[in-house]
Amino acid sequence: MLALLLASLCPSCIGVAVGTAIDTATDWVSYPVHEYVCQGAYKYDNPDGTHWRPLIDPTARSHGEELVGMAVSGGGSRAAYFFATVMHELSRVNARRRDGSCASTSLLDEIDYLSGASGGALGAAYYVLERPPGSDPRELDPFFHRFRSAMRTDFETETLVRTLLRFYWVPLLLTYYHRGHLMAGVFDERLFSGRTFADLPPPAAPYPELLINATSYSSGQKFLFSRLPAAYVDHSILFAHLRALRLSYQGYFEGHQPLSNRGFDTIDSDLALHRISLAVVASAAVPNLLGPMVLRDHTSDEEIYEVLGDGGIYDNYGLETLLQVFAARMEADPGLPGRILIVDGSGFFVEERERRRYTDAGYSDRTYSIGAQRTASYAEAVCEYMRTYVPPGFSESPYRNLRVEVISLYHAGQSLPDGLEDRRGVPSAELAARNPDVVVRFLADFNREVRGIGTRFRLRAREAALVKAQARRVVRDVLAGG
Repeated sequence: MLALLLASLCPSCIGVAVGTAIDTATDWVSYPVHEYVCQGAYKYDNPDGTHWRPLIDPTARSHGEELVGMAVSGGGSRAAYFFATVMHELSRVNARRRDGSCASTSLLDEIDYLSGASGGALGAAYYVLERPPGSDPRELDPFFHRFRSAMRTDFETETLVRTLLRFYWVPLLLTYYHRGHLMAGVFDERLFSGRTFADLPPPAAPYPELLINATSYSSGQKFLFSRLPAAYVDHSILFAHLRALRLSYQGYFEGHQPLSNRGFDTIDSDLALHRISLAVVASAAVPNLLGPMVLRDHTSDEEIYEVLGDGGIYDNYGLETLLQVFAARMEADPGLPGRILIVDGSGFFVEERERRRYTDAGYSDRTYSIGAQRTASYAEAVCEYMRTYVPPGFSESPYRNLRVEVISLYHAGQSLPDGLEDRRGVPSAELAARNPDVVVRFLADFNREVRGIGTRFRLRAREAALVKAQARRVVRDVLAGG
């Protein structure tokens, strides 16, 4: 309880340190109460006594002329709001056929798979659950207005209010109920209404297949919340080849498989009963602030767990999951055109050489960002490698027609964002008619403000306006002509 208050009121890195110390000190006192007095209530986040059952046929989805996927980065409310605005803009961009002509459908309607981590998982889940079935702007425009409004919700304050005024501090003290459960409750109350993976729409356009990525602290692998079984996602020739390239087998537990997935099928648990809010929280569970989430592994009679945290630790884009799915589909249909759009609203890493700007805890926070950046670089390298890799039995690369595009919050275009004022209140449209120096200064200030938006589960009005203006600009600059 006290850890929650301090983590909410202090800067994030200080909250982590204080929260860790308090949680560690109280665990040995609380264990007998949690385990014996309250009979292990909230110990596991998946139902006991259930088993895996397929919800869809993973091969049944029709992808049309082109296989299209979207990876949505982590980054809290900033990333979720950026994604919501980008999707609205994409609803106005027509898809293109193989011959280059415009199709009657929007690019949005062509997305087959939607993969997200952390804040990206929040936005992705809301989109798949709430999107209207048709493509009529009279239905889509009000939906996107609701979408942006939902992603701006101050989830942090609502969680704190829920704790203090609605007496959720009682289960926090007496049971295994934790801050992740609190946040999941807020997500359900405001967004998801307790819906589970059984409530997802059928696997057909215009609804993409939802892929929520978390990190398994138990195995060091990616944990996938999806109706696609982990075994199906893992079965491509390409990733079997990449797993065989590993240089060292000695620093891992016996049986460890890099570049492979865990999922509800690997722990023999029923995904149909699992609340989507819990999957989103698992994907967003930054160590010591949320979660971790704990799943019971039903493959053994012994009490073993799958402990899950922030998907951004393993892959902050959710890109690897798409590459695995695409590789398998392209091996079955060699030469199939594929397109992956990365919607990147993750944090901007600023070079900092003045030591006084950071405490030791602040530097600890930067290590997390460095790891995420390196992981993204490796995923991008795999994209390049797979376009030229020729598996045994193929005469040329089956992935040769894959292209990857990035829609970044930090796109440094030279066009002025629409509908935004500078610090003096002058609209950007008026600035365009003035001398170039004024425009340059406006862009410099604009980019600096965008880069300074923090990673929280809340977004102020000015921050939302900046993100919305940038989303419109980047879609116009990068994709409108593509």
